[in-house]
Amino acid sequence: MSRTSTLHPLTAPLAAAVFSLTTAQVQAQAAPDFSGSWKINRGLSDDAKAKVAEVAGPESIAGGDRTLGWSAFLPRDYGSGVDRVNVREFLMKAISGLEEFEIEQSAEEIKTIHGDEGVRIFNLKRASSGTGAGGATVTRRTRWQGEQLVLESESGEAKLVEMLTLVPSRNQLIHALHYEAKVLKKPLDLRLVYDKAPTSHP
Repeated sequence: MSRTSTLHPLTAPLAAAVFSLTTAQVQAQAAPDFSGSWKINRGLSDDAKAKVAEVAGPESIAGGDRTLGWSAFLPRDYGSGVDRVNVREFLMKAISGLEEFEIEQSAEEIKTIHGDEGVRIFNLKRASSGTGAGGATVTRRTRWQGEQLVLESESGEAKLVEMLTLVPSRNQLIHALHYEAKVLKKPLDLRLVYDKAPTSHP
């Protein structure tokens, strides 16, 4: 007389849960580590200043006799021109901080460090909030696209999407940026290539 084996009703769900957990662990282990100090490779990177000038226009307002500074006072009828030049100046200052930077990465978050005041923290598991230029609130999100890490920052009508890609064979990092703001003629797209600085040993 043959005996028919009966599987416990929880066997399939438990197997699926274990498989999902194992898959998540493998993905976490396989995630690239962007940690380190990175210095721009000018020969392989876009000319950031030229790109900003292209999308943001001239450094002064049409009809104005001077360049607009952060604290400049102009009549209200300058309207969008003031906003455009402010954004242009903001971008010019921001890209100067892209010459070199550091990345610290853990299982929970990734931190980009551009000097003493340019620290950004992205939570790798959920959306988070931080403070941007001028004290504005910035919502930050992350997502993996294969082995590429996508960082999204959004504040008001401005949005920045960054894609980080490691090139281990050349010890390089490709940093692609896409910035959208209403006052720009078109989005700003930059492709920057960085060389990894050698690790210093005490």
